[in-house]
Amino acid sequence: MEATSPEAPHRMSDFTSAASTTLQRLHERVGLDTWAVARRDGEDYVVLVALDGGGVGMRAGDVMAWDDTFCAATLAGEAPGFSAHVEQEAGWTHATSATGFPWRSYLSVPLTAPDGSVLGTLCAGALQEVDPATAQQLPDVQLAADLLATVLSCELRLEQQARRAEHAEAIAERDALTGIGNRRAWDVALAAEEARARRLGATASVLIIDLDGLKELNDTCGHEAGDALIVRAAEVLREHLRPEDLIVRLGGDEFAALLPGADRAAAAAISERVRQGLQVAGVSASLGAATRRAATGLPRTWSEADAAMYADKAARAGQRARRAQQTHQTQAAAPGRRTSATGLLDEPLDADSGAGFDSAGLDSARTGEVGSGSAEAGGATTGGDPQVAQRIGRLLEAARRQLGMDAAVLSHIEGEVWTLRHIATGPGTRIAQDFGWRFSGTYCRQVLEGSLSPVVADAGAHPLTRALPITAALGIGAYVGVPVRFNDGTLYGTLCALSTSPQPELRPRDSGVLQIIAEALGELVTRDHQQARQRRAVLARLEALYRAGGPQPVYQPVLALEDSRRVGDEALSRFPEGSPDTWFTQAAAAGAGAGERLELAAVRAALHQRPAGAQFLSLNIGPAVAASPALTRALRGEDLSALVVEITEHEQVADYATLLRQLAPLRADGLRVAVDDAGAGFASMRHVVALEPDFIKLDMSLIRDIHLDGTRRALAASLTTFAEQTGAQVVAEGIETAQELQCLRTLGITLGQGHHLARPVPPDAFRDR
Repeated sequence: MEATSPEAPHRMSDFTSAASTTLQRLHERVGLDTWAVARRDGEDYVVLVALDGGGVGMRAGDVMAWDDTFCAATLAGEAPGFSAHVEQEAGWTHATSATGFPWRSYLSVPLTAPDGSVLGTLCAGALQEVDPATAQQLPDVQLAADLLATVLSCELRLEQQARRAEHAEAIAERDALTGIGNRRAWDVALAAEEARARRLGATASVLIIDLDGLKELNDTCGHEAGDALIVRAAEVLREHLRPEDLIVRLGGDEFAALLPGADRAAAAAISERVRQGLQVAGVSASLGAATRRAATGLPRTWSEADAAMYADKAARAGQRARRAQQTHQTQAAAPGRRTSATGLLDEPLDADSGAGFDSAGLDSARTGEVGSGSAEAGGATTGGDPQVAQRIGRLLEAARRQLGMDAAVLSHIEGEVWTLRHIATGPGTRIAQDFGWRFSGTYCRQVLEGSLSPVVADAGAHPLTRALPITAALGIGAYVGVPVRFNDGTLYGTLCALSTSPQPELRPRDSGVLQIIAEALGELVTRDHQQARQRRAVLARLEALYRAGGPQPVYQPVLALEDSRRVGDEALSRFPEGSPDTWFTQAAAAGAGAGERLELAAVRAALHQRPAGAQFLSLNIGPAVAASPALTRALRGEDLSALVVEITEHEQVADYATLLRQLAPLRADGLRVAVDDAGAGFASMRHVVALEPDFIKLDMSLIRDIHLDGTRRALAASLTTFAEQTGAQVVAEGIETAQELQCLRTLGITLGQGHHLARPVPPDAFRDR
């Protein structure tokens, strides 16, 4: 036989096309009916590429239990790499029974990467016994497998690079408080990793972390103390998770980590490492981990991890209040620490803190490394605009490159604390994120007081800088620094360019470069500070609302238009002042999970006070909350058959597939779904079609003066026809006049609500009736 060409796979555009071509050639030259390339994904056997000449139904994407497969027995040494008589091999007896594949002959060879690791298998089966001499062709099959393994190894490396780029792009959507990714970053990364896992048979795990006692801490010590705890937890996660892991803050007190390549054992080890790190840092948290199964995917894994976290939290419920109080007391009494605007400053504020940077890559407790021409901004942005951190990073990188230095940093000065908030580093340089020092011992203090020039070309030769402990701690060889001020002229901090070696070519005029950039940075930090202040005001307003009992529900009846019979109620929220839309919009813009928390508070209040006598209660839920396990927790213990979730059309759905998967088990238990505001907002008919709702609620803008507008009547009639054909019911919202009501009856619309029928009233009004 002519050997498979070593170059063949490399001419393919990717592994899938290379494998497809190789399987076709092996089928033609070696024989056997069905060929496949598969990988082990935890407990699963996943078919990546298949050529099913035998018509047995093997397809790419098929998933089987690994222990049930012929390849598992072969790799375990229980069966040969090839046999013309499958029934004579005892090692394959279980696989024959478990899979149902009618193989009479079979071969399986490993895909071995250049580093010796087994990436998967190349296997083939025949419906009739083949010539035993086929065994002589195994070396050629193994050669093809080795070439495919090389291509797959290369693609896996490229996917690692792509994942890093995706994560970097995803966390451009940063959580405002912690600087890590937010919920949108999570959704993007989860979808990308799921696509990657399906294509390459890769495994992954999800870790959910939920802080214990955050509400109690906010109530007893104030929201700033709660923010400090959240920031501290984020720092611990950065420190104890792997570089390839994506860390996000889903909202409020809940974090999540995507662990690419981590199987069940690895996820358990990572979870335990994070748990211990949080304990050492005095952060009480509940954790749950789950590993992806190929048959169900990462969205299900997320739900399983969330359920595991919830079980852990329930087991710890009796200890939560005591631990939260102990944590607060420990933090309050800890010597040598200070509180900054964004949280607890973890480094001791003395000369031997031990955190620093050098061009060789000094390891430190929390370091961020970026390659040439890139910048990283960390931990500083506390306002609402994630683009601020990106723009600061680009300006710092411009400053670093212009002066030819190893790093450029933006520091913040608060009292006696000098903290590095944003950094940009060159290749091979590491610098501690949120590194803190006593302000009186910094170069910046000396520059601001006029005792040191803004440009120090050789820190070791200058008598003042040579004597400062920070010179050795950070390994400073050269320095350029200028102040950064808010728009009102008050001092924010300093912009510094640092080098690990002397830079004799530096001149006093070089500080002018930084002064220009510092003016732009001043604009950015002013805007950031204003947004942070607005955010804190919104969060304080929300905390006051919760202390006063939270949003109060009112209920608007849904009536049968034929006889005005009350069949359901829609729960709406009322606030001490202002419109509900304003409260929900501001809460969502504040970040930190405030929007989700407010929505869920409204849901809980509506459930707790709901009036009797109606067939169903409708709850307004945004798509993001509906796609989150938090909704499942909020509805736990309720009779779902008596509930309807209204998903508004005024908020865009980022991922319909995830939303539908999350709602599926709830709908299976009786929950019904309504599309709210149909005919207005995002996605229009796509929203209705994708969600397959039980109710379609026509927006009031469509109902207004419908008896006078033929276009409105035509659209309402078409939606009514669509609903009849899909088994949904139509509800007309905002009926204000008798003429509108009569027109809707004529169009065959059976349900409605509006001020002409019944106004929203508090629950007591139903009891009074």
